[in-house]
Amino acid sequence: MDELNQKELQKAAGGLNADEPHCPKCRSKDLVLVGPVDIGTLPTYRCKACGYEWMLAL
Repeated sequence: MDELNQKELQKAAGGLNADEPHCPKCRSKDLVLVGPVDIGTLPTYRCKACGYEWMLAL
């Protein structure tokens, strides 16, 4: 079995910017960080396009 190179892995994972946070609902990358960001708490994002809020798993 052939191993995938880095570009093929990135393409399979959703492109070169797949690790950037994006809205799980509308896929927009126009986000704002909301809520307190303390050590031990997960960051909460709000999408500026559709208003959806979610916690980003680390």
